[in-house]
Amino acid sequence: RGTLRAGNFSVMPGKATQLASGRIVIVGNIRFKGTAELRYSDDEGATWHLGHTFNSALYEEHQVVQLPNGRLRIFARSREDSSTFGTL
Repeated sequence: RGTLRAGNFSVMPGKATQLASGRIVIVGNIRFKGTAELRYSDDEGATWHLGHTFNSALYEEHQVVQLPNGRLRIFARSREDSSTFGTL
């Protein structure tokens, strides 16, 4: 639990997603670690919680969408071939 600060958590292109429940989710790369984190807030961004960590050494510019069934899908640009992937 905490606040988002500039530093090791890098969000590109910098867009958060607000879910139907009102929860805000955002994915960012963890600088120098090759991982990314999905973080979420239930209080309009005042505090943030870690939701999921995943290997992201070859991906960047993550975007989150909520599917009609309520599940989340994360898309990201590959550093090697511009492909996308989905998870969660």
